[in-house]
Amino acid sequence: HLVDLRERFVVNDAPVTPADLDRALGRVFEAIDHLLATGVLRHPPTFFEATTALGFDLFRAAGVQVAVIEVGLGGRFDATNVIAAPVGAITTIGLDHQQQLGSTLDAIAFEKAGIIKHGMRVVVGRLDAGPLEVVGRVAHDRQAHLVEIAGTPVTSDLIDGQAHVTIETSHHRYGPLALGLRGAHQVDNAVVAVHVLEGLQAAGVAVPERAIEAGLRDVSWPGRLEWCPLGHDRAILIDAAHNPQG
Repeated sequence: HLVDLRERFVVNDAPVTPADLDRALGRVFEAIDHLLATGVLRHPPTFFEATTALGFDLFRAAGVQVAVIEVGLGGRFDATNVIAAPVGAITTIGLDHQQQLGSTLDAIAFEKAGIIKHGMRVVVGRLDAGPLEVVGRVAHDRQAHLVEIAGTPVTSDLIDGQAHVTIETSHHRYGPLALGLRGAHQVDNAVVAVHVLEGLQAAGVAVPERAIEAGLRDVSWPGRLEWCPLGHDRAILIDAAHNPQG
């Protein structure tokens, strides 16, 4: 999060309220104390493990029916990997967190492929040949349906850092529209998102095409290629990514 912990837990476009956060924190801390006292946990959970439990509890209390859960680090041993999602995504694979995930792209790909569950649909972005083979092998072993974005017809023009795109899948044509997120790399990310949402439709969750287009167009992500006009023909471009893929 950039400013407030509540940014991590968004329900219906709004961060959870401070009161809801406090109540959920109380339940999580009580559970941690009980598990430590009874020896179920040998050590206190990490910050991310505790906030993952906090998020799940907040979503349960809010009656959330569909949630987008972002992996924290890797995938195979990540705290979020206790869920059995019908659809998942691996957008890109770069050298990141090498001390924990491995020193090669193939090794990191294996960790990220750990999110793949039996029979699920997994959408992959533009991966190098080695990582793609690793992910494909895991998907095959788990009888998961692999969706590669490489064959998706896309037209795009970059105007002042903002991509204007048309995306065609076997189900629908999206656009032309201007992506809300800046940067050429967001074109591939948008194609991944479209296929994830179409996968959600296949899983029985109705997501209208107009809603997908609105999401691509209206999404906001503070701190990632955020364009901040200052007036008098001056501006600042703010970005918090910590590797080229970000």
